[in-house]
Amino acid sequence: MTPGRSEPGTRRAWDRPRPGRRVRGLAGGKLGEVAIYVGSEAARGVPKLLIPRPAFATSSADELASAIDGSYFNNRKYQGSLDYGQVKYIAALWMGFLARKHTDLRFITMSPGNTAGTQSFSDASAPLRFVAQHFLQPIVFPALGIGHHLQDGARRIADALTDPSLTSGAFYASAEKKITGPVIDQATIIPDLRSTTIQDHADQAIHRFIH
Repeated sequence: MTPGRSEPGTRRAWDRPRPGRRVRGLAGGKLGEVAIYVGSEAARGVPKLLIPRPAFATSSADELASAIDGSYFNNRKYQGSLDYGQVKYIAALWMGFLARKHTDLRFITMSPGNTAGTQSFSDASAPLRFVAQHFLQPIVFPALGIGHHLQDGARRIADALTDPSLTSGAFYASAEKKITGPVIDQATIIPDLRSTTIQDHADQAIHRFIH
């Protein structure tokens, strides 16, 4: 859940998507029954980790596309954690769009929560990486209620794959102001996630870079 430099929200300029990239998938009939996008509480902000909530002035396709290619920050101070949250937010919107378009399939966005045993500190300095992987993530974060163990995060992903009670197109993550514990539909926190208009804008923005 915690953004690292290798994750989408902090990708370098040369890692960003470029117009014209072809992506195979649904059109080729390669998806079976369920598609899962690994989301993040960063998509609605995490005050405890100093991650601001993504906020767009209009949520137009142009504005969302600017977050994808990084031009959103052309006249703003760059914030890696905000960039990360924006990408996760847009992807969750797109999953909602795909659920509406492909009603015979299920599309679930699920955050694993702030989970130990991941590579979120893989690009940190060696001392910080050691402390994070051996003390912060497995011991300190769970003790403070701001992290949980790998099996807890994995269980969320497994539930997304197998639990038929989860609504296709919804984004599930921890309750507001939390990054562990039971998951809820994040549209109860950010109603715009249910907006079909904004979902359409997310699709239009993404398809400026893939087709």
